Amino acid sequence: MFAAWGRFVHRRRWPVLAVSALLLLASGWTAASGAKLQSGGFIETSDSGRASRLIEHELPTAGGATFTLVFSSDRLTVTDAAFGDAVGEALLPLREDPRVATIVSPFDGSAADPSALISKDKHAAAVDVATKDE
Repeated sequence: MFAAWGRFVHRRRWPVLAVSALLLLASGWTAASGAKLQSGGFIETSDSGRASRLIEHELPTAGGATFTLVFSSDRLTVTDAAFGDAVGEALLPLREDPRVATIVSPFDGSAADPSALISKDKHAAAVDVATKDE
C-alpha cells in the first residue's frame, strides 16, 4: 500500500506539491482568522440560546445579584395549596437570611405579574432571589 502511494506521489510530484502548498496557505489563513474568540453570548439556535431568550422574556428582572429557583412537581400544580406550602417552606431559610434583599414569588403577592413566574402547564414556578450588594 505504501509502495503504491510512493509511486503515485513520485509520478505526480508537482501537482502533489502544489496541492500541499495550497493546503498550507489555507491552514495559515484559517488559523489567523479563526483564532478570534469572543466571550459571552449564546448561539441563538441552540437550546441554551433559546432558554436564555425565554428567561429574559418570561421572568421579571430584579436589581443586584440575582438567581432564579425553579420549583416543579409532576403530580401537583401551582394552584394546589400543597405546592405553594412546599415552596414557602423551602424559601423560609432565604427569607430569614440577612444577605437576601428581595424574593419575588408567585405565591405571596410580591410579583407584579404572578403568571409570568408560572409555567404554561402549571407544574412549575420560578422564584427570583436578589441578594444585597456588599
